[in-house]
Amino acid sequence: MPTRWWTPAASPPAKSDAIDARLVADIGRSDFRRLRRLVPDSEHMRELKILCRDQDALLEQSTRLRNQLTATLKEYYPVALELFSDPALQVALAFLRAYPSLQAARGASLPELVAFLKAHRHPQAEAAVRRIYGLVHAPQLEASPGVTRAKSRYMLALISQLEPLLEAIRQYDEEITRLFESHPDSVIFASLPGAGTRLAPRLLAGWGKDRGRYENAAAMQALAGTSPVLHQSGKYRFARCRRACVKFLRRALHLFAYQSVRLVSWARAYYARKRAAGQDPPRGAAGPGQHLGPHHLRHVAEARDLRRGRVPGGQGQTRIP
Repeated sequence: MPTRWWTPAASPPAKSDAIDARLVADIGRSDFRRLRRLVPDSEHMRELKILCRDQDALLEQSTRLRNQLTATLKEYYPVALELFSDPALQVALAFLRAYPSLQAARGASLPELVAFLKAHRHPQAEAAVRRIYGLVHAPQLEASPGVTRAKSRYMLALISQLEPLLEAIRQYDEEITRLFESHPDSVIFASLPGAGTRLAPRLLAGWGKDRGRYENAAAMQALAGTSPVLHQSGKYRFARCRRACVKFLRRALHLFAYQSVRLVSWARAYYARKRAAGQDPPRGAAGPGQHLGPHHLRHVAEARDLRRGRVPGGQGQTRIP
């Protein structure tokens, strides 16, 4: 930030530690009254935030492996994608391990398939086996033996990576849920529309413990990158996406906006109006996030004050418009 300030001692492209130190000192002297003390988050909040961010990285890896698994099955074993609702389910991955090719699946009898699904606690084993047996034995194109052997080997290698990754994600869910439920503000964030077991902890971690650091809702939106950056000079006026932001929080608020479009009537009406005006789905869904910010910031602040025995709007109320 300091290198963006211009001084007679340095042209805008100049950059050195001495220049930065002088600019930081000048800003501290001239703008000290406008600076706000940064209160670090508690250990509890920092751990929750790190776990949520790390789990997002694991989820991205699992998505890549899921896509690779789907593409591999399409090349030599496409009917496997129709046998279960999700090829990454535990029972689906176990089925692919036991029957890695169409020929192996056709060699299984009905009683063997029923026993297999019951061993993996399938809720409707008999009905599912009849459907699986019919799909496997239906006339269809078959890959050559060489392609089948090569791709089945690669498919098993993908499963060997995906299974422990999914187990790690499940363990992260348990620990994140434990930390989230032990936080005093968890009830507030869990009550937000569409904030499920994964979204609510991310919203809490993104907001942080010290809500007073946000002077108003616009400050929160700027930090999350949900508000655009306006460029204006004379008759020229242009808005672009805000890239300097907390990407983790922006993803959480975008997901929250989509959930609100699905569950909140005014957000759904706003989205339909923007789509009718010709905006694409991402921009139309991001619009409610601009209005959700002030509304839910106020909701979080008032709920916290009521829990602490304060009257909303009274002395000590958080400054949220």
